Amino acid sequence: MKTKKYFNSIRWLAIAALICTAIIIAVMIIESSMPGDKSLTQSGKWTDSLQEYAGDRFENTFVGTEPVRRIFANSMRGFTGDREKASFTCVPTDCRPTEFAYKIDDTSVAEVDEQGYVTFKKVGHTMITVSVKDDPSIYGVEYIYNYGTNPDNITYAEPKFTTVKLCQIIPNFRLIDQDGNEVDTDAFDITQENNCVRFSTIWLTGMEVGKCNVTFSPKGHPERQFTYTFETFPDPNVVRAEGVILKTNEITVNKYEQFDIRDYIEKMLPENTNHYSFVGAIHNPNGKTVLSSVSGEIKLASNEGTATITIMDNVSNLAKADLTVHVVVPTPTVLQVTGERQAQLNLSYFYTAEGDYCSIENVTWSIVSGKAQISQDGKLTKTHLGTVVIRATSNDDPSVYGEISVEVKLFTSFGSFIRKAIGHFALFIVIGFGLAASFAFLIKPRLASVPVSVVSGFAFALLSETLQLPIFTNGRMFAWSDVIVDFFGAIVGMAAAYLVFVIVLLCFRLNKHRKELMTAFNNVYAKTMFKKAPPFEIASAAPDDSAQAQACADIDDPSPLSSTELSADQVSADPSDDNRS
Repeated sequence: MKTKKYFNSIRWLAIAALICTAIIIAVMIIESSMPGDKSLTQSGKWTDSLQEYAGDRFENTFVGTEPVRRIFANSMRGFTGDREKASFTCVPTDCRPTEFAYKIDDTSVAEVDEQGYVTFKKVGHTMITVSVKDDPSIYGVEYIYNYGTNPDNITYAEPKFTTVKLCQIIPNFRLIDQDGNEVDTDAFDITQENNCVRFSTIWLTGMEVGKCNVTFSPKGHPERQFTYTFETFPDPNVVRAEGVILKTNEITVNKYEQFDIRDYIEKMLPENTNHYSFVGAIHNPNGKTVLSSVSGEIKLASNEGTATITIMDNVSNLAKADLTVHVVVPTPTVLQVTGERQAQLNLSYFYTAEGDYCSIENVTWSIVSGKAQISQDGKLTKTHLGTVVIRATSNDDPSVYGEISVEVKLFTSFGSFIRKAIGHFALFIVIGFGLAASFAFLIKPRLASVPVSVVSGFAFALLSETLQLPIFTNGRMFAWSDVIVDFFGAIVGMAAAYLVFVIVLLCFRLNKHRKELMTAFNNVYAKTMFKKAPPFEIASAAPDDSAQAQACADIDDPSPLSSTELSADQVSADPSDDNRS
């Protein structure tokens, strides 16, 4: 009975090891198939929780040495109650550590703290200025738009008014929510029967005489619909714009330059037009943003190339003219390469060449020293541990070039260490332990489980990286170094599992019930793992007591002589004979 009891205990231990291993492998497959952005978010949470305690020792030691030359702020959009960090870029992009100052024009719309976190307070728009603390002359300015109540919280909305005159532009047109708060139209999806009116952020324009039904639905909540009838009345004093004459149909501007389209309008047709407001619709070439909007009239030259702006009257849409804009980059007198000064092994990095005040694309990229490759769009790949020097040479003037020294490391940050240590090495320690434990129970002879475990560990390490190929997921990549890290982790786990097995077997040997324990262990393998306990031989359960065993042998075989060979003395000495006499 003891042998059967031990067998059942060991069998359930083997089943538990097998189930746990299967679960861990399933987790590994799911993690490997996760898109790159979600994987980074998940590892970011681990990093944030550990960074406070140990992260500082892994932080980058290389920083930029050039001062900030320009700041480009990004516009911000949100709803009342939102809080987010102000976003901006600097030239050069890897400038030396700098303290920035933040200022908001209208603090009733939004507020900003010293760290650059903006809190949206009231519906409206204002401007945010980001400047270098030690040199306020270097700054960037952009809009902040507060659309009011979050659409998720809107259960009722009503427009402030529903009538307008032809060609009239009413500013600050908003809706009122269930709590009496104002909400911009950008918080709604809007559908209407015809074009009697037009909604544009906070502007309401009368476009055609007549009525139309307009339905407002909070963004993300199409089930909530609020429909109202709008009407545009005629205005006998309105003279609508029917045409526009430009000073020129083609201009050239430098990259990062801002310009106002109204500066290129010569006159309106008819000349007595009294209602017009110009905007410019940008037509960029496919796949490239040459121009972008700062506002309806102000445009920004974002990248080198050619784009077209359709200048139109925002009131009537009848007056239109096209302006072709060529964005150029002047030949730089100095050149600087910007990008990461530390690179992680087997990852790719993009580098940019920056001239006097903007990035330069007309350069030739090369590797001056070190083992790596760089494409002509500035993408660094196939790196090896050590230092790589990258050079960008101006094609307009080969005497102008810039260099950057990049140190290639196994880990460049605490976040990358966490991804490798937990996401790869530690996970495969558990997988290796589970594989070795499972196969040690499943396979006979037991030593055959060792090569099977090793091969399986490598197979799963290879599978983990193969699932990260673009054909299976997005934003991930296959790396043999990660396969090696995973496999090494599996080997460590297997070694730990077999060490535990050796210790357990030694304990079995030293136990007084060693025969029952070893018999039960030897009977647990693939064929018996999910079956009832097999019958065990009685001899296998006999205690190892030589004296008791000899006594039992004497009882079974008392003498080698037969009863007919007893001597006369032995017969006469029988007590029964004395009784008969």
